[in-house]
Amino acid sequence: MHARKSTRPSTALGHSGRFKPAPLVLSVVRDGDATLLDLRSQRCFTLDEVGARIWVLLSKGTEQAVIAELLAEEYDAPFDVIASDTNAIVDALVKARLVRPLDEGGSPPGRTTGRLRIPWLSGRWRISVRGGGRRGQV
Repeated sequence: MHARKSTRPSTALGHSGRFKPAPLVLSVVRDGDATLLDLRSQRCFTLDEVGARIWVLLSKGTEQAVIAELLAEEYDAPFDVIASDTNAIVDALVKARLVRPLDEGGSPPGRTTGRLRIPWLSGRWRISVRGGGRRGQV
């Protein structure tokens, strides 16, 4: 076993590193990919296998630094590269308003109140995270 640098990634946009899905964001993870539907903006988002894994772990309240450590182990990749990519993906999710810091309060993940209407989808795709956040559009 080799020693790993203990450098932790910076947290997205200065937050604590723990996030939750934004209210009115629905997600489906299937065959390793994730599709996110933001009911507020009527936009759909797709995440590849790595992005979907990050989404699932964020949804469970896992700290961003811990996510990077887990992914580095799962993919047997250098921690610094994975930490940078994880930070980029989380930044993109925050900027797209799909996740928000857990320390902001509000409903726990997966809970909504009231009745929801699902708007007609226009087919617009606004984010595509591929290859650990290095390629694609945000």
